[in-house]
Amino acid sequence: MPKLQVLQAVGQLNYGGIEVWLRRLLECCDPAQLGFDFLCLADYDSPLKKSLEQLGARVFTTSPGRLKKTLGEMLETGHYDAVHSHIWMRSGLALGVARSAGIPVRIAHLHNTDDGKPRTVRRRAYLFMMRRMIRRNATCLVGCSQAAVSIIGAAESAGSANRLVMPCGFDLDYFSRRPHRNEARKIFGIPGDATVIGNVASLTAQKAPLAFVDIARGIASLIPDSWFLWTGDGPLRNRVEAAAHEHGLGRRFVLTGVAADTRAAYAAMDLLLFPSIYEGFGVVVAEAAVCGLPTVVADIAGAREAASLASGSRLYEAGNTRAGVEAVIASLGSSGNLTAEGREILDIHEQARRLGSIYAGESP
Repeated sequence: MPKLQVLQAVGQLNYGGIEVWLRRLLECCDPAQLGFDFLCLADYDSPLKKSLEQLGARVFTTSPGRLKKTLGEMLETGHYDAVHSHIWMRSGLALGVARSAGIPVRIAHLHNTDDGKPRTVRRRAYLFMMRRMIRRNATCLVGCSQAAVSIIGAAESAGSANRLVMPCGFDLDYFSRRPHRNEARKIFGIPGDATVIGNVASLTAQKAPLAFVDIARGIASLIPDSWFLWTGDGPLRNRVEAAAHEHGLGRRFVLTGVAADTRAAYAAMDLLLFPSIYEGFGVVVAEAAVCGLPTVVADIAGAREAASLASGSRLYEAGNTRAGVEAVIASLGSSGNLTAEGREILDIHEQARRLGSIYAGESP
């Protein structure tokens, strides 16, 4: 069978869920049978970009305003069997270009249920148009959850009727090879006997880190030895640091920054608190469960589906600080795990096999 070449269209190459998942897929694939190139809508160097290139991928960059022109030129001069677009509603535009170029396999992959932008009249019109373009131009629609798939609406063509749910998976054995708890806590300067509540996410409005601080304040008033660990970075870092200081959490609130390897963070925790205000899925809930942690998850679409695959997961009313505190207190001391269904759905090796078949033109 000749080697398949796939162009992955992404918004950025940070250590986020989508980008790390794509790197994991690339690691699973036989380079003699399947190759990835990346078209990124941001031009900057990052450690993840370098690691993708070390795995044999080529990384190209453009800007959102030049997407149509750059993609058209790439598809005209290169040889691609499939275009797999991860750029949310812009996938409608990208896959329209791919369709005009005669690319036989065109995948729109929805990784979120919202983008956090105000729904002005102009914005609603744009989203309506892009949804329609996705339905017309995609040969396959993939969502990280049923909630993500459903935002596109009903199919308008036979091709876009090919829909499936595929969250960002991972190697299920990877997280079993994590440090001992006390060893992990030494890395972050946390006492071995502390009660540690944590999260792994960017410091952005979507991930609600300020809500996490509010819940942390309530927990700290009830559990004197409690510490709080947030792995990730973003534009809200200064506000989060200020809020933690204002609430008297001081050195007990640890911001680690971005981590390429999050196993030490999970190993240091007693519980994962996931307070996002919107989500496509929330793979960190599943990763924490594999590490044996109970999880407390805001009851929102997408994240609710992740919690359903994690035993020891408890939902609370999103935005309700008191409910979040009560859920954490009730869950401490318990344990978590992935359900059998979760292990099947999130197995990265099975996902790589299934996507390889789709890239080859087989029905999902």
